[in-house]
Amino acid sequence: MELTGRIARRIALLAVTALILPLAVFPEQFGMQLGRAALVYLFYEVVYYGFVAYLFHRRGSLIQLAQVAGMCLVFRLALGAVFGLIIAAMYGMHLSVSLALGLSSYLPVVVFHVAVTPFILKPIVDQIIKVSTRRRFVITPLTDDEPEAGPPSAGQPQVPVSNDNRASGTETPMYESHRPEATGPQRSTSAPAISADTNGFERAVRYIGEHGSVYLAAIIDSEGLLMANFYRGEYEPDDWAPLALLFYESNQRVLARNGLTNPDRVDLRLDDRRVVTARQNEYSLMVVADRQSDDVLNIRISQGLEIIAKYVTERYASMQDGNAERTYVSGTE
Repeated sequence: MELTGRIARRIALLAVTALILPLAVFPEQFGMQLGRAALVYLFYEVVYYGFVAYLFHRRGSLIQLAQVAGMCLVFRLALGAVFGLIIAAMYGMHLSVSLALGLSSYLPVVVFHVAVTPFILKPIVDQIIKVSTRRRFVITPLTDDEPEAGPPSAGQPQVPVSNDNRASGTETPMYESHRPEATGPQRSTSAPAISADTNGFERAVRYIGEHGSVYLAAIIDSEGLLMANFYRGEYEPDDWAPLALLFYESNQRVLARNGLTNPDRVDLRLDDRRVVTARQNEYSLMVVADRQSDDVLNIRISQGLEIIAKYVTERYASMQDGNAERTYVSGTE
């Protein structure tokens, strides 16, 4: 779960609103008596939170709904405590009395806070259930005793079949969500350790996709065709591929009017996402990541471009050697 600045500001604004609105009618009670705290009321409150979370996400498991309900309960109690401190300061009440009013006794406030809490926390609820249900997987090299894997599922890179794959015994690393060393200051920025059992395009997107902030990494040729891609969540590489050429061509036209050279890399920062497009030979690399991604992602993008350049050089060198050999054989016949 990632709490961006935009989500935090939204939750803070709604929370302040939920605190201020009841003050407009306090200490009026709407003819209602003061309530008494009871565990059964907390149980009903938790059930309500779980029911609302279920309406948000029908596929959420019971554990996820319980986690959301517990978070909402803690948040509602925090709202009630803050409200009690406010009325203690405004009306000179004893602190224990004001806290009791905000947490359980003053029913208009309690009912209002209970009703709005799951809607205030909806962005976090969405992230909790999505992160919990996101498919986690590890790429491991095939051995002689293991059958070849079937078609890749969502979240795995997809590339055209190539005859350039080379076998290797190098161990393929796990994604950063499974790597203990991927978090904190010990994050490695060394050269890629991706197995060589795939072509260079696939190795490049896998290596970039190891960074936890990356949602999409794709390589597109000069005609807009996908050569390789990696994605997490609901991102569709086919929808993003044409944008790589569009970004490059648009900037190329603008820069050409001012007599400037073509851009090597275009870095766009949106509200909560970052889109990077870069050129290597006739291929374009597009990366969609979180806006708060660190400098390690820039290093991985640069190294991914080096993988692409090396692979393209080796592939075309082998093609040229094969053409030269056929020309020599045909000339001696």
